[in-house]
Amino acid sequence: MIEHSARSNHNGGQLQFGPDGYLYISTGDGGGQGDPERDAQDRASLLGKILRIDPDPTTAAPSLPADRSAPSLRARARARQRMLRLNGVLAYARCDEPCTVTVSGRVRAGGKWVRLRQDTRSTDTAGARVRLKAGLSRQARRAVRRALRRARRARRAARRRGARGRRVPFPRARLTLEAMDAAGNFSNVARRSVRARR
Repeated sequence: MIEHSARSNHNGGQLQFGPDGYLYISTGDGGGQGDPERDAQDRASLLGKILRIDPDPTTAAPSLPADRSAPSLRARARARQRMLRLNGVLAYARCDEPCTVTVSGRVRAGGKWVRLRQDTRSTDTAGARVRLKAGLSRQARRAVRRALRRARRARRAARRRGARGRRVPFPRARLTLEAMDAAGNFSNVARRSVRARR
């Protein structure tokens, strides 16, 4: 019995073998209604716990079933971003378990697509938010700057003429985000589109 001299009840003490071959022992929380000392919540205390014991320490521990469930990924990216000021495109992601998130993408500036730099971040806790940035290479930065200038000039000229005319599109990026858990399972692929701000 685990010593708890404050009260005489809630001793626990059931022993049961589980299907995995381990011996499980339940311990009481030390007595008192509602666990007033909060021993069950205290990881340093053995009170109010279920202990797992290997009855034969010479045998190897049974292997756990393989994790085949894919992590769930939620991704978000602001629809308009100042790509030149940020030197890239920002995205945010959350996983329902510890995982590694990767973002990649490309930006359309003018008439061509230019690749963005890949970014990878890891989370140690489930539900933690990670911030990722698909960075602009030197080539992509030049292409975005030229495309922004063309779009601004075209829109100023159209306003002076008092007509809409043909609109020159602002650069836009397409991001692809994917997560991988510790067992190597991949999440669903999330795709987000971002347009450069003036």
